[in-house]
Amino acid sequence: ATAIWSSVSGASVTVSPCRASIESHYWLYFTSSGTRQAITQSLNLQGITVVMFNLLFGASSNGCSQPSTSEGISVQYRLGSSGSWQTMETYNPSTCCTTATERRIYFPTAVQTSNVYLRWYQPSHSPFTNSDVWAIDEVRIGEVSVILLYQDTFSTTTINTNIWLSVIGGTVTTPSCGATHSGTALYFTSDYARQAVTQHLDFRQAES
Repeated sequence: ATAIWSSVSGASVTVSPCRASIESHYWLYFTSSGTRQAITQSLNLQGITVVMFNLLFGASSNGCSQPSTSEGISVQYRLGSSGSWQTMETYNPSTCCTTATERRIYFPTAVQTSNVYLRWYQPSHSPFTNSDVWAIDEVRIGEVSVILLYQDTFSTTTINTNIWLSVIGGTVTTPSCGATHSGTALYFTSDYARQAVTQHLDFRQAES
């Protein structure tokens, strides 16, 4: 892959900081007492619609120092090397990403041009090392092109037999341990075997 960063300040590459739950990945972990930012190289974003990345804030639940509401991070763009930074999205540590979470930003039309810089930036934080920390991982810039062959959101209590060959020990319901995005899920509670087996799947359709 092409080198993406022109400069990184206040961060180091660290394995699974703050109990990051997405495998044992290396993260760009921001902990310094000074400026904290990562700026890309000049990018040609003509026809490019999205940037995706994983974001993690420190929190008491993950053993790290949590930024306050006013110490979140912004994802910004700049047109050319001397333009001013414009904010596309700001993430609030009080409401977001105290576990590793994928974030996705769709570019406004103004960004879909050549000679664009992107920046991940924490404008404010305590002037101490290892305070108000955060990390990013898996930065991907490009189109979103997904061929969806199979999906089950479990929106009805009837098991979709076009997808599932058998379900043992689970039912579609609202889990007692917390609601999901759709409200219902395939919830496994049986005292005995618990499994869900799909029908025979043909993935050759996904080649094109």
